[in-house]
Amino acid sequence: VKRIGYMFLFLTVFTFLLTIIRDIVKDMRNETGDRDCDARTSVIVLGEKKTKTLLYFLASILILLTGSFLCFYFKPLEVFQVIIIGVIVICPLIYFIIELKKAKIQQDYDFLFQLLGMIFISLLFTLSFVKYIIINGLPA
Repeated sequence: VKRIGYMFLFLTVFTFLLTIIRDIVKDMRNETGDRDCDARTSVIVLGEKKTKTLLYFLASILILLTGSFLCFYFKPLEVFQVIIIGVIVICPLIYFIIELKKAKIQQDYDFLFQLLGMIFISLLFTLSFVKYIIINGLPA
């Protein structure tokens, strides 16, 4: 029961942070339209450079959170599951940070927005797969 509680807490925090990051990227994507409507989004209030710094910070927290979850949640013998989650979730987050540095135009932010959606979906599938392996073991 304790392990399920930790997984639930991790998924809640991960989803919350990922949703915030996606919304900020969406605001960066729609910056010109928001300026025309006099909206007060994070990009308009903070500027692009500070908003990107905020995104780097949030993505780094997400990576550290996922890494610490992998270290504390899984037993030492469950290395296979740790590698799967690391490759499918952490590597795309690192790729997100790299691509965020290069992002300048709306199409770049569109790509980042879609990448974040894929990270969320891949996390859900990965955790479902991992729970199946924990309960049933690896197929022979």
